[in-house]
Amino acid sequence: MRSLFITLCYASFFIVGAVAPFVFTLGYLWVDSFLPQAIAFSLINDLPVSMIAAIAAFGGYALLDRRDPPRICFMTVLLVLFAAWVTLSTFAWAVVPIAAATKWNVVVKTLVFTAFIPLVIRSRIQIEAFLQVWLFGFAINFLPLGVKALISGGSYGRELGVQSSGAGAFSLGSDARTATLALMFVPIMLFLRQHTKILPAHWLTSAMYLTIIVIAFCAAYGTYERTAVVVAAVLATLLWLKSRRKMLLGAAFVVATLVGASFVPADWMERMATIAEPGHENRLDVWRWTLDYALEHPLGGGFEVHQIDRLGPVNPDGSRSWLYAHNDFFEVLGEQGWLGLTIFVALIATSVFYLRGAARRARRFPNLAWCRDLATALQMALVVQLTGGMFVALGFQPPLYMIFALAISLREYVYRVVKASERPIASMGRPGERGLATSPQPSR
Repeated sequence: MRSLFITLCYASFFIVGAVAPFVFTLGYLWVDSFLPQAIAFSLINDLPVSMIAAIAAFGGYALLDRRDPPRICFMTVLLVLFAAWVTLSTFAWAVVPIAAATKWNVVVKTLVFTAFIPLVIRSRIQIEAFLQVWLFGFAINFLPLGVKALISGGSYGRELGVQSSGAGAFSLGSDARTATLALMFVPIMLFLRQHTKILPAHWLTSAMYLTIIVIAFCAAYGTYERTAVVVAAVLATLLWLKSRRKMLLGAAFVVATLVGASFVPADWMERMATIAEPGHENRLDVWRWTLDYALEHPLGGGFEVHQIDRLGPVNPDGSRSWLYAHNDFFEVLGEQGWLGLTIFVALIATSVFYLRGAARRARRFPNLAWCRDLATALQMALVVQLTGGMFVALGFQPPLYMIFALAISLREYVYRVVKASERPIASMGRPGERGLATSPQPSR
């Protein structure tokens, strides 16, 4: 029954997309975040669901929906350049070619689709629909984990979600990656709670978002990851800085922390007590190794280059295993070299610039308050993601690039609306006299 239900959900995007072509893109987003082929038991498992959804999205846009394309922007150029660079590094000099090709297959699709999304996601409803599908698609990764942790507590290294942490570089089990990305969605859920147009404005809707937020924090707790504590602290600080009721929210955080500390088990406290200890996964060693490797190989070693670092625990046969980069920036540096790292940092900086610019322009118009709030929420989500990315490699995970895509879409939406408001219109006065529109016209 689960397989049948998931298959019907997948098919629904194609049915609705025939009427509203942008839904094809939402279908790819759902596949990318929900990973139905990894959750269903049958029916959909053997289908190339991602490729089918991508073909439908590109075909739907080319044949049915090529109206008002956005401007070609600097971030789009960066994304295309990054896709070309990772392709070159994978097939020209990757030191672990088979593993590199496997990771490239996912990364290049993420980069290309990130550049494609702003062509399709243009209006307010489309932007919100993107957020809703993204949230509820990804929620399958942390809702079961959070509920189980709330009921029976969590455990370090114990799989409480629907995926296994060891199922691949892009799987999301009960680890720091899931904790980070679950908390990344908290600012987005707070935005949707206040500004949703697709779901009814009702106290039940508000309660639903608040409940999911609580479960997201429970999921972060249930992983027993030290990274989750750091990310949660950064998120709480951002929420406090943004709040207009700082005294009330600060007091609530203090009370919640004290109450939570009195209920958490001893093994969780023992795990957190090691936060200053590198442990067997010595991040400093792998970061030092990555820097030395990049100095000797400025072009990087291609995807999965860290499989040659041999810095991990000693195996029973006497050999040493390897360690992941445990950092966004060192991951990109080791795999894609200094040019790849430059492009990666430029993408982050450009997204912040776009979001801040959209928020600044939106302040002039009361009916664009939602744009200002979304820009703020996405900046907070970006900071949360990068905070977790300081301790676990998330540099090529799709959620980061979805923020980049939304930054372009939001910037272009605000640009179109503001431009429409400033377009000269025929005056009711004498011939030849022209005036300016006083308020922005809603975009499609």
